[in-house]
Amino acid sequence: MTKKLQAIILAVALAVTSWGTWWVTDAKWTKEVQSEYIKNAEARESERIAVQGAVNKVSKEYQDQLAELEGSTDRIIADLHSDGKRLRVKLKATGGTTEGINRCFPDGKAELDDGDAKRLIAVSKKGDLWIEALQETIRKLQKEGK
Repeated sequence: MTKKLQAIILAVALAVTSWGTWWVTDAKWTKEVQSEYIKNAEARESERIAVQGAVNKVSKEYQDQLAELEGSTDRIIADLHSDGKRLRVKLKATGGTTEGINRCFPDGKAELDDGDAKRLIAVSKKGDLWIEALQETIRKLQKEGK
C-alpha cells in the first residue's frame, strides 16, 4: 500500500508542479505579449500625432496663403496695367452678318472688367493653392505608411 500511496503522491506532485510551471510560464508570456502590444500601440500613436501635426501645418499654411490671395490678385492686375497689358476674352461670333450693325468687332475680343479679371485670377490661384496643399498633405500621409 505504501508503494501505491507513494506513486499517487509522486503523480500528484508532478501534476501540481507541471501545472504550476505552465501557469507561471503562461503568465510570463502573456505579460510579455501585452507589453509588446502596448509598446507598438504607443509608437503608432506617437507617429500618428506627428503626422497629424504635419498635416495641420500644411492646412495652416494653405489658410494663410488664401488670406494673402486678395492682395495678390490686386497686385497682379496692377502689374498688368502698369505694363500696358490687358486681360481679354474671345467673343462668340454672332450668327448674322455684321453689315448694318453699328457696333465694332474688329478682332472678336473684349477686355475684361477689373472685377471679373480679379475673380478669374482668384479662382485660378485658389485652385493652384488647393492642389499644392493637397499634394503636400498626401506626401505627409505617405511618409506615415512607410
